[in-house]
Amino acid sequence: MKDELKNGLVKMVLRRKLIFLISILFSLMIATVMVIIKKPVYKISFTINASLLGEENIHKSNKLVIINLIKNFNILVDEKNIQTIINANNREIFKNFKSIDINNTTIGNGDPYMYIDLALFIYDTTNLKGIVNIFLQYINETPFFKGQFEREKKNILDIKEKLICSIDEMGKKSKLINDLERSDNLNYNIQYDIYHLQEKLLKLNSRLSQLDGVKLATDAITPNQPIGLSIIQTYILFIFVGAVLGIIIIFCIEKNIFNLIYVANGN
Repeated sequence: MKDELKNGLVKMVLRRKLIFLISILFSLMIATVMVIIKKPVYKISFTINASLLGEENIHKSNKLVIINLIKNFNILVDEKNIQTIINANNREIFKNFKSIDINNTTIGNGDPYMYIDLALFIYDTTNLKGIVNIFLQYINETPFFKGQFEREKKNILDIKEKLICSIDEMGKKSKLINDLERSDNLNYNIQYDIYHLQEKLLKLNSRLSQLDGVKLATDAITPNQPIGLSIIQTYILFIFVGAVLGIIIIFCIEKNIFNLIYVANGN
């Protein structure tokens, strides 16, 4: 039964091979137009460091703000209203920009930062670094993040000042104990406390040096090839579609002819 159907289909296609070939050629024409018109799109993944504290509520608020900023950034570029985010000298960079989306959000183990994985879609990778830098600049210049970083800096500087005062006072006590030749155990405890306070001070200094805005956690790497179907894959797909379309058209024609013959015979 299967062989009979296959042979019948082959005979139909051979009888109407011109229609079959025209269908495939038409599909190839559409594929050629699509290849010419469609720009290749490159997907570039990179990660930004997007929060100041490890508290869950701050992570959520920062993520929501960045999501809205990304939407606004895409709209501004799409509407060619880029003078609001970049200066006239850098406007050429965004000619090949498509969009930015969020891939994933993770919280680092043992550190107070939230990392957001972003996907940048562009038509040309020539100005990749320029686009990423301007995007980060756009985020960092918003009042929300500016205020957040300034508040965190102020808090750290206040804590740092208190720690320095405590270390100085303990140092004076340690010197006084040495001068009076008091208990070595007492002096040891003071030195131990000074050591821990100095450790905290080093961590605060490290934290303070990192408070220069939302920044890259991993560099944007240029991909080797664009996303989506390649030119060869596009042609193969359209040849298949054209062949299927041709068979459907031939089947419909053959069926109509059979019906006309059936009616003409008075059945």
